[in-house]
Amino acid sequence: MELSLILDNFYPKIGGMSIQNQEMARFLHKAGNTVRVFPLLGDARVDYGDFSYPVQPICITQFFPENYGQFNLHSIAREINKTLKGLLRMEQIGRCSIIHTDLYASGILGSIIKKMKKKRMLIYFGGNIFRNEEFSGKGEDKYHRYKGLVYTIGAKIALSIADKIIVNGEDIASELVSHGIPFEKIRIIYIGVDETLFRPDVNTRAIEEYFSGKNVSIPKGRKIVMFCGRLVNANGPFDFLEVVDNLASGVIGLIIGDGHLKKELEEKAKSIRNKVIFAGSVKHELIPAVLRFADLCIYPFTKIGGVSQVVLEAMACGKCVITTSAGAMGKVIKNGYNGFIAGVGDIRKITHCADKVLKNDSLLDRIGVRARQDILEKWCWASRISEYQRVCEEMLREN
Repeated sequence: MELSLILDNFYPKIGGMSIQNQEMARFLHKAGNTVRVFPLLGDARVDYGDFSYPVQPICITQFFPENYGQFNLHSIAREINKTLKGLLRMEQIGRCSIIHTDLYASGILGSIIKKMKKKRMLIYFGGNIFRNEEFSGKGEDKYHRYKGLVYTIGAKIALSIADKIIVNGEDIASELVSHGIPFEKIRIIYIGVDETLFRPDVNTRAIEEYFSGKNVSIPKGRKIVMFCGRLVNANGPFDFLEVVDNLASGVIGLIIGDGHLKKELEEKAKSIRNKVIFAGSVKHELIPAVLRFADLCIYPFTKIGGVSQVVLEAMACGKCVITTSAGAMGKVIKNGYNGFIAGVGDIRKITHCADKVLKNDSLLDRIGVRARQDILEKWCWASRISEYQRVCEEMLREN
């Protein structure tokens, strides 16, 4: 099967969708498919030849913008420029049996090429789109009201043109149906995790050297609770700080990730009784080693779509995870068996669960073993790729 992947979310852009796209492409290639990836924006400092499959960015920037997700006139011009330059690569992109895109500019570009080259098109994404009641005037990436208006219009156009839509959870499928997308076009395929990379016994030397170079020191002999993800409200970093503040004295909070809330969070952390370490962003391949430092992972999401990548990765490394019922996390966590799940914003319950397991090492270990076993049985990428290929075969038969 020949696939051209047009992606707005790809390395070095941070975030769960970027990681999911990279892993999807890698495992599709590993399964014997011909995969060509066309990121809409690439970084000149990155050697894309290091990927195991061809990666050919549509546009190249000398410095990947830190404020990539913000909405302003420059970002509007950038999206238009990416789409127009992508059209100049139409012949190259069109040498495939299926065009695969994520959303927004990539979806619009894919839709045009689908029509011009008469190809089948599949959209794959893992988050919510239509946040009409939640958009604000703030500059926070996808939550800005004007960006929301522009992007949801573009998303509706692409979703209406696509032959099939793959989403990462029933909650996202229901959202699409409520906005007029036919259910018959939608397929639910949860994300996966690479169980060979994310495992409990990885060597920590590389991350120790990395932290040393960043002057990040993680105390030994103390209980470490970890948060990993973009520092945006949807991921609940302020709730994480509140939980750390409520835990027994001496617990250390470890935050892995960056985002526009970092300075505000650092200021807030000064007023809580337990120490919080802000370690910044870490390359994806080093996350398994970072997880070796954690006794417990807490992800107090307030708004996500589908299943969270970081939760699966922590579980694959044999870690106990406490999270919320946001998105489709109830599909992953069996409360009290392979982790703990609380209602969104239920700081009291999250704190209670964390306090309970941090005082009981044998319970932490048992839950971690069960978490790893669940990942091996149900959440590996290999099974997800088989489901994806069946959808592609269905599309080609319909053609």
